[in-house]
Amino acid sequence: MRARDPQQTAKTSTVLLPAPTPSLSTDSAFVITTVDADGVALAANQGLNQKLEEKEAKISALEKRLAALEKLMNSSPQKQLDTGH
Repeated sequence: MRARDPQQTAKTSTVLLPAPTPSLSTDSAFVITTVDADGVALAANQGLNQKLEEKEAKISALEKRLAALEKLMNSSPQKQLDTGH
């Protein structure tokens, strides 16, 4: 079995965060620190980046498919009959 790249694992793993409980107390269990907010922002950014990469891969595959179909259409005998060549 191949070892996983830690950066790749971080990109594809799901981060589950506990729901914050609103509180006016200073109990650290209920306070969202800037480190927590930064972690949430990082996880969201990684998730959006992964979606963007998936969309770009899909667009690239569709562009290749379209090019192949256009090539096929341009070389078909029916087109040659339609143009009189």
